[in-house]
Amino acid sequence: MKWFLNMESNDNNTSALYPTQKQALAVVLITMLLTFILGIFGMLLGLHRTELFLVEIFTIVPALIFVYRKNLSPIRVFRLRAVNKNIIFSAVLIGLTLSVLSDEADRLINQIFPMPEAVVETLKQAIQINTWWEFILIGFSAVILASVCEEMLFRGFLQTSFENSFDVTKAVMLTALLFGIVHFNPWWTIQLIIFGIFLGVLAWKSKSIIPSMVVHGINNGLSLIFHNTDEKNIEWYLWKDHVDPYIILIAAVVFIYGFKLFYSYCEELHASKKPNDDHSQS
Repeated sequence: MKWFLNMESNDNNTSALYPTQKQALAVVLITMLLTFILGIFGMLLGLHRTELFLVEIFTIVPALIFVYRKNLSPIRVFRLRAVNKNIIFSAVLIGLTLSVLSDEADRLINQIFPMPEAVVETLKQAIQINTWWEFILIGFSAVILASVCEEMLFRGFLQTSFENSFDVTKAVMLTALLFGIVHFNPWWTIQLIIFGIFLGVLAWKSKSIIPSMVVHGINNGLSLIFHNTDEKNIEWYLWKDHVDPYIILIAAVVFIYGFKLFYSYCEELHASKKPNDDHSQS
């Protein structure tokens, strides 16, 4: 615990403060293999309600072990920096509206590359909530664990490494690409890459993964709610097989407004602090 709470050092040798590109990629590959094996064992053992919990927990374990063994600062490597309530408020706006826009994007892409019914049913069963225990377990795994562990690994550990090897645009794009691939669902890859790009921008601009965690958690939470709600109860939200155009329009406007607020609040926060010794975060 003392190691995890260590403050960032003032060492200007940034190459010694972060994992190298090769090290970060190796850790992500190990993570992919580990979570894949856990997923297979979960299905074979019939652990349908605990499989997601185990996979999300072990998503961050290899990176944590690496950072501990290399005696790196978790706060720096995982971007576990605090942000103010204004940034969190703008992240909530972005999360709510991006979830709506992502939902419609998923519906449009599914018309071009339809997901097989067998895969659809498997996914539905995986997040179907029938009891209070399932509500706690699935909700905690999909909303809390997924947003925390995945953001620590991708927008923290991996993207910070890439930002020290490439320009920010390339770093965000590569991280988003791997984020899409790691989910092992080819029918969601495009949507996840786009979603990952926005999460990467949020983490880079704020110098923290907290905003991306908020957006990630809101998206997963709303998705879980909609998948467990009868369509008759959300008729106000739907138009045929799509999201209502008026809702899309409102979401788009608020999304742009939320991003403008976010950038403005981040600039204010950075201006109020002393220059950071981390050149990749400047």
